[in-house]
Amino acid sequence: MAGIAAAAAAGGLNSGADDRTGRAPGAGHPDLPEENPASTVTAPAVAATGGVGRPADGSLPLGGVRATSQRFLPRDCIAGDGGGVFRLAALDDFDGAAVDTDVWYLYDSEGNAGFGLRRPAAITTRNGALVITARMEGDALVSGGMAHNLAQTYGRWEFRVRTDPDPSAATSGVVLTWPASGNWPIDGENDIYETETSPTRFPFSTFIHFGADNDQEHLAHAADATQWHEMAMEWTPDAIVIFRDGQRAGRITNPDAIPHVPHHLTVQLDAWADRMGEPVSMEVDWVRVYRYDGGGGGC
Repeated sequence: MAGIAAAAAAGGLNSGADDRTGRAPGAGHPDLPEENPASTVTAPAVAATGGVGRPADGSLPLGGVRATSQRFLPRDCIAGDGGGVFRLAALDDFDGAAVDTDVWYLYDSEGNAGFGLRRPAAITTRNGALVITARMEGDALVSGGMAHNLAQTYGRWEFRVRTDPDPSAATSGVVLTWPASGNWPIDGENDIYETETSPTRFPFSTFIHFGADNDQEHLAHAADATQWHEMAMEWTPDAIVIFRDGQRAGRITNPDAIPHVPHHLTVQLDAWADRMGEPVSMEVDWVRVYRYDGGGGGC
């Protein structure tokens, strides 16, 4: 497909459509869009990090939170991939005893696509990380999600995330930007990190939704989402660029796929079934939000 460049180990960007209706914010995808080899363009692969055992970045697998790597300490200003400039607007290291509800809105509602329930009690902090846990409570699958209060048009979002395996294939961990208007899919949806319901969480995905028919750009990440990954998205008027573990994973320049309205960040562990087995948790070590300061001037 014209306008797409991807660099991901054994991965690529695809274009597709999703005809499901009634999606809740960041509802996720129980299945990948149909592959279209003609629309996949891959650049030379970069080495994938993570995988079984201890990840290459030294993080602790399955729930251990390590000290943040130097390259991902917050910066006041970032010179972006396409020449844009991004300045720090908000950050959260989740070091408090609970999530800061002056900054985040915790969902208290029916679950994703009508599956289960979203409750604030499913969201906690532990060892300097946000933890969202899905579990059965009686006959109900209860999980959680939350939305950041800063909405902006364009910017850079960074976060460090992992999600437990789910043998029951009932949940999907997703970090995304959602339109402040709520006008979905017309105003877009940028699923930066989405595990889908794969029990192993390998691979995971990025989906960019757009248009009245919910068209999508899809990037497959050949990496293990049960391990820690630093993800980032740079969104400018002309492109969306996705990064994984400090490497550019894909660049989208399809003008139809680029939203031009304010979005805010959301973190969700979505249910895709009414029942599950053992509890499953999603962890976020930190979040950074940068505002877009135009294409010139530098840092």
